[in-house]
Amino acid sequence: FFSTTIMADENAWRACFNMFDYQKTGMLSQEDYLHCLRACGQRPSQKEADCILSLVGAEVTMDEFIAQMQKGNVGPSEHDLLQALQAFDHKDSGSLARNELYGLLTSMGEVLEPQEANRLFEHLGLTGSEGEIEIRDLMAKLTQPAPKNFRDMEKTAAELGIKM
Repeated sequence: FFSTTIMADENAWRACFNMFDYQKTGMLSQEDYLHCLRACGQRPSQKEADCILSLVGAEVTMDEFIAQMQKGNVGPSEHDLLQALQAFDHKDSGSLARNELYGLLTSMGEVLEPQEANRLFEHLGLTGSEGEIEIRDLMAKLTQPAPKNFRDMEKTAAELGIKM
């Protein structure tokens, strides 16, 4: 999910890195590196993620991670996300139909696999194929603040299906 809060504290970045460093090797796989960036509030698109990964090796050190975090935010702003969602609210109702949102997520931009979209809908409380979600509610879920402590990080990771 997206986070509106970029962890600005280097100690928080180090704690997050250590949380994703399951084997305590001081290195993260590229996949875990991206998860860690996202847990700290970064929102790189797939193209941006590919570029970031091209600058590091198969494994990423703490120093490389800290250097990337010091570059600042990567990805769309909360305002950009809101405008994108509102562009698909053709009735100006402030909501999107679940089936329409599913179609957007699985066919446009950085496409989600159907199981990823379904997992997102479960997290949002949208079960079945019907229903609507308020854009503001969706924004609140997608832009929830980055976890402030390790327990919150573990809970958030578990909700997202990330193994700790």
